[in-house]
Amino acid sequence: MKSIRTRAGLDETANDDSDLGVLMRELQTKMSNFKKMMDSFENKLYKKYDAMEVALSRLGVQMNYITGGQ
Repeated sequence: MKSIRTRAGLDETANDDSDLGVLMRELQTKMSNFKKMMDSFENKLYKKYDAMEVALSRLGVQMNYITGGQ
């Protein structure tokens, strides 16, 4: 029983120092770090998309100027 408690822990949370508790805490940390990385990546994509929209708008204005608005 002691071996099982050491390996699996006593409860379903990651608050103990069992092998599974440690693994659960490590996975929670990795998931949190991955979420932060994905949020950062998403923000970078939105910035690029916004810059592309601005560039297209400017090109449209230039095109209207060149063609006389037709």
